[in-house]
Amino acid sequence: MSADFVHAFSALFSNAANPELLKTLVQHHHESAANFPPSLLVAGIADPHERALATIVSQADHFSASERGEGAEQWQDFKSTALASVMEQVRIPKETEIETEEDRRANEARPTPTLRFHARALSGADDKLFGGIFPDNIEYATDEINKLLEDFGPKFRDWAEKAGTPDFDVLLTHLLHFLYKYAWCVPSDTQTAIPDISLYDHLRVTAAIASCLYLYHSENNSLNEEAIKAVGQSRFYLVAGDVSGIQNYIFGISNIGAGSVARRLRARSLFVQLVTESCAMKILKEFDLPVSNILMSAGGNFHLLVPKLDGTESLLANANREIDQ
Repeated sequence: MSADFVHAFSALFSNAANPELLKTLVQHHHESAANFPPSLLVAGIADPHERALATIVSQADHFSASERGEGAEQWQDFKSTALASVMEQVRIPKETEIETEEDRRANEARPTPTLRFHARALSGADDKLFGGIFPDNIEYATDEINKLLEDFGPKFRDWAEKAGTPDFDVLLTHLLHFLYKYAWCVPSDTQTAIPDISLYDHLRVTAAIASCLYLYHSENNSLNEEAIKAVGQSRFYLVAGDVSGIQNYIFGISNIGAGSVARRLRARSLFVQLVTESCAMKILKEFDLPVSNILMSAGGNFHLLVPKLDGTESLLANANREIDQ
């Protein structure tokens, strides 16, 4: 189905990628799957270079999925398994006592709450239900996933017809937007006991890891299956940044006179967010990395995933110095 999607929108992808190569990588991103024929696995690709690229995607998918918890005791239908809230696993300890072994067993014996999300696209600020972002004790209606897909299809096709042939950055930004809007509420793995990782987050992190693997192995002349699969390599940096002095700046409005305080607070909060994202984007631009490599950007902090290359540390030092100036 994913390959059919790429084929159907090949004109949209044509200016940003090779649609046929993209279709091949999408269709062969598993290295082993019991229910897949060998022709659809990575090993089924004849061309060595294309097979290496598919291995990168497969490895990135594997790394990105490594946060998944224990499997459910029984098979769960993907059309009726809702995304769980991370709040299901939050436990507040007693304030004055150290948890004993008896307390721990009692906590484990308590039934796990089922806070789940409905399958619905994020909507605008005028939605009285806040776009369905709050979990509830719910069960899917029988057609919730189908309705989500039926809503996604025409909206994406409408945008694709208007977009023409966008360049890579524009295309990726819009793809991430659609995934954020429609896949935020879809579990990435419905066979996990508590499926609390969204498909949007899984795919975004997979893309970030894949881009780093590609740059790392390209620079080291090791763009081959064996090198990509090798274990024990240090290939990534997690770059953390924060903008200091935020609270003094945001709440410094008392020094500039009264009037429209709420509006000024919002404006300064937005400015801080834009500064933070600008810093993150500048660093990604230095590495020629896509926007998906911003793992988190909020509250004046950002986390980026970048490849561990020979010049990475000096490049980061230069970017840090220029941003400070």
